Amino acid sequence: MLALLFLWGCITLLSILNCISYNALNVLTILLWFLSCLYYLKKDSEFTIISVLLLTSFTITGVICAYAENNVLLSEIHQVSSPSGATTRILTLSFVIIAAAQFTFKKIGNIRFLYGCLSLTTNKVVGWLLNFSVLSLIMLMIFFRLRYGNPNEYGVDRFYYWNNIAPAWGQYAKFILQQLSLLIGVLYAETKRRYFLYFIIISILSQYIVGEKFTGLFLSLVFFITPIVLINNINIGKKIFNIKAFLIISILFSLLIYSAYLSYYSISGSSDAFNRLLNRVVLQAQMWWAVDWHSSGNMVSSTDILVHLFGFGASDESKGIRYLMSIIAPSDVFSIFMMRGVTFTMGGPVNLIYFFGFPLSIIAGVALGSYSGLIMRIIVDSIKTGDLILSLISIKLLYVLVRVITMGDFYQLFEIKTILCVIIFIIYSLMSCGMNKNRIYNMS
Repeated sequence: MLALLFLWGCITLLSILNCISYNALNVLTILLWFLSCLYYLKKDSEFTIISVLLLTSFTITGVICAYAENNVLLSEIHQVSSPSGATTRILTLSFVIIAAAQFTFKKIGNIRFLYGCLSLTTNKVVGWLLNFSVLSLIMLMIFFRLRYGNPNEYGVDRFYYWNNIAPAWGQYAKFILQQLSLLIGVLYAETKRRYFLYFIIISILSQYIVGEKFTGLFLSLVFFITPIVLINNINIGKKIFNIKAFLIISILFSLLIYSAYLSYYSISGSSDAFNRLLNRVVLQAQMWWAVDWHSSGNMVSSTDILVHLFGFGASDESKGIRYLMSIIAPSDVFSIFMMRGVTFTMGGPVNLIYFFGFPLSIIAGVALGSYSGLIMRIIVDSIKTGDLILSLISIKLLYVLVRVITMGDFYQLFEIKTILCVIIFIIYSLMSCGMNKNRIYNMS
């Protein structure tokens, strides 16, 4: 780890001194990022699987951002990019967040928040309710497909489909189905019954037939796999580096990309589908480049941080990723996106650079990473108990954490649902300790 910190320090120094070309610096940064990911994959399976969504998002966006720094049209903000060093600055900040999270995650690993499932009877009842809920949601997706078709049939995107064709609340039902994938994974890890493996496959297919493409399907897969790795203590560093695993991952990834291609094919036809898909891929890094470009390099006022970053006293359009969109996008484009209820992607962690400047954002990154490490430890401990109620809380906390770090929506940390999840976990933790007083005394 010390070697990685030294190398990232050197990369940061090269960026500040501006003594080599941006393209050369980007190549070095990408290589060092892959090396860092490999380190975590080999050293800490628990941390890697719980942070895989972050690592994947940073990796994909970082590679695309390096490409996007070479005079590429960013169609949504009507601007042509240029070399800026954004890739190096933001991936350095990303590494700091991940490193601080992993350090905190390991340091508090000896603290026992929970001592097992609180009630096997309650867990069994929740399991039955889960089966009923997932089955009902799958049937609902099938009904939507039969009654309303899917976005590809109309040649529209999934946002238009849910806002204008199918009932809007159906999109939230699909979102819940994605999150319940984690609970299906818990039951599969605990029982080893193939039934749950078939269940997740049908769940993913039901999402696909109503227009879900890459992101939602990928989330469902990750949520399902996470408890399997944690509960069974699987060393993913050993499992993933073989031909079979490589082929499976390649096939799944190709299918996800192909599902996205079919969506664009239905909208624009065969002649322009690939170009639209490529444009969508480039837009993954749009906010990284554009927000960094608009950053003054200095810290903004404390009032702006409280209002626009943390969302205190702010309207929906003046906080989080929407606020950043209002800065980088033309006013007409911003208005259209707000009317559709759609945002850009990856507003974080570049938002820290905008609000705190670089390299001061590194300090903010350490704070965010340390907090994330604590939440990750809570999530891991909750899932490993096999308690379905705690696992449900975990998926909510994990989703909020990913939104905060990757999208920049810090205000979600202070929403009622997030606070309630934390309170319920504290209550569960106290009950778990109270039920295991003798065990705690003997361990001490």
